Amino acid sequence: MEIFLGPVIAVLLGTSALFKVSQQQKEIQALSRRIDNFDVEMSKKVIATMFPVAQAVKKLNDEVGL
Repeated sequence: MEIFLGPVIAVLLGTSALFKVSQQQKEIQALSRRIDNFDVEMSKKVIATMFPVAQAVKKLNDEVGL
């Protein structure tokens, strides 16, 4: 009986481990997409914030004569 029960338990444990790995890979892919979207959004926000500052600095430099 142990001859049959051991391999069955091993297959069940292997299948559950494979299922967990599959779920983790899906979570990793979802997080990767979120990070990519965050990077794109942050780049746009930083540029939108820095552009007026750069224009103001340029204007000040022109007025001062630098």
